[in-house]
Amino acid sequence: MTSSENNDVINDLNDITQCSVCLRTFVDPRILPCIHTFCLKCLRQMGVKQDESLSHPLSCPLCRQPFSLPENSFDALNKNFFMTKLIQTTKKLNLKEKNAKRVECGISTACCSSHCQDISCLKCSQQASGGGEEEDEDDDEVSKSSQSGIDCKQHSAKLDVYCHDCQCLICLKCLIDGHKGHRGETVADAANGFSREIESNIARLSTLRFLSCDLTRNSETQKQKMVTELKNTKMEIKKKSEEVKDLIDRHLQSLLEDFSTVEREKLKEADIVKLETERYETMLSGLEGYCKEVLSKGSPTDVCQLKNGLNQRTKELERLFYKTEIFSLKLSFKATKYEEILQKQRNLIGEIDGICFISTLSTHLLQTIV
Repeated sequence: MTSSENNDVINDLNDITQCSVCLRTFVDPRILPCIHTFCLKCLRQMGVKQDESLSHPLSCPLCRQPFSLPENSFDALNKNFFMTKLIQTTKKLNLKEKNAKRVECGISTACCSSHCQDISCLKCSQQASGGGEEEDEDDDEVSKSSQSGIDCKQHSAKLDVYCHDCQCLICLKCLIDGHKGHRGETVADAANGFSREIESNIARLSTLRFLSCDLTRNSETQKQKMVTELKNTKMEIKKKSEEVKDLIDRHLQSLLEDFSTVEREKLKEADIVKLETERYETMLSGLEGYCKEVLSKGSPTDVCQLKNGLNQRTKELERLFYKTEIFSLKLSFKATKYEEILQKQRNLIGEIDGICFISTLSTHLLQTIV
């Protein structure tokens, strides 16, 4: 790569790692549900400017898509580990470009000029700048984890091949001997393909999590509507009861007892449905965060070993999502016609007729489409 091309790449990386709010390199980058990334400090300042309670949805500074803060705190937003890694890489390239022509590695004077793309020059550049080792500790840990690998117990060789037919890691000798005719490729290439699968899982999990947030908010809205309906019905019952003369006390007490029973049961059912949706949302967030951590910190070996479990768990949560229960209530009060009371009604004032509907999300979507 020529010096001009190298500069273009570095400039592009500098643009990618720049916060669109403060126009500086990201500091503690946090990723929003819309996939846009900002500095944690910038997001906090944005929250102050929008003058909204942290319990209410905020808007992304770029696309204006609303989002809610987990645990009502900016600190609970997911860290963008990929961006952190990209920033570290960009800093290395900037440092390498700056010092490649001026630093000698100690082996020969021409070392840096003839091998400026080699990692030795990067070390020389770090020494010339007076450090760099501390900020790269995390990178070293990932690098060591990736390079250590796992030895084949049968051939004492590195497991650097992935067998697609058997879905396992093998060494080159295993591929020739016990896996002849199977489709195999290097762990790095296989990990790249599996990474795309996990990225797809993340996108699906993210979508499900967003929909789950909407379900949680909808459950609370339905509960508030139900409380209002219950209150109005109660007022109607009392108003109707005023028209009744001598028998009102006994029948009113009976009716209010029935009403209280329905009220307790339905409010309890609403709370149970809400807790279930919140628990499901927590599972989605946990799996999504773990997938991101595998991609950002895991080695190719980790990706290959974990991809089946992650795929299976994602499918399980996806199936569970469409079985999520949705709470709704239909409540009405049937007034008594006084002239028919002795023949058709058991209560002088009326009867409670409350119907509660709990269905899965797939049924709800089908009804919406129809």
